[in-house]
Amino acid sequence: MSQDSPNPLSDLEKRLNYSFKSQELLFQALCHGSSAGDSIYTPVSGNQRLEFLGDAVLGLVVGHLLMDQYPDAREGELSRMRAGLVSEQGLAGLAKALQIGPLILLSRGEMGQRGFEKDSILADCLEAIMGAIYLDGGLEAVFGVIRGLVGNKLPDQPALLEDSDCKSRLQEICQKRWHKVPEYESQGEDGPEHDKIFSARVTLANGLFALGQGRSKKAAEQDAACQALLILEPEP
Repeated sequence: MSQDSPNPLSDLEKRLNYSFKSQELLFQALCHGSSAGDSIYTPVSGNQRLEFLGDAVLGLVVGHLLMDQYPDAREGELSRMRAGLVSEQGLAGLAKALQIGPLILLSRGEMGQRGFEKDSILADCLEAIMGAIYLDGGLEAVFGVIRGLVGNKLPDQPALLEDSDCKSRLQEICQKRWHKVPEYESQGEDGPEHDKIFSARVTLANGLFALGQGRSKKAAEQDAACQALLILEPEP
């Protein structure tokens, strides 16, 4: 952890716009799993449990914000937008803006590999911090923090977030759980030439599959990925 400031945790609290009642929770959120037991100063369990909680909290709050911002958006659109905002890349970007990297406690080996710059570690730590805020201040507190972080990333039109896709989120989950990417296959098309509806199927390593439809093959695959995410990541 950087010692550039007399209290770097207080500086992070200012950037988060939240003051912890228990800074021990924030400290544990910054203890990457690789550091667990590496020092007498790091918790034995690391931040994995806080990361688990923060992932659920982020999904809930971001889903709420999207529903408020886009009252006419369909479920598939909302799922795609949420998947992009809470993707590894999206969360890592927020973590970089908050300057979390230099504060993360890592094992000596991970530090030597500059783990504090890895998107996966940055995203995990940000999730853990959100879990810590939830435990420290409750849902209202973490709602305010997350709204401050992502609120300005929501454009007036949901279509502007279309690049934030379910396929990326699904691939991240599959690689993390099973070390294999999802497999997509076309299921045909239907309708007149000027108004075709394409169908696609995505199959995961555990045998789970989901079907999707869209106005193009790409859109059908996106929809299938979103349907798979709804099964893997049900609403809290």
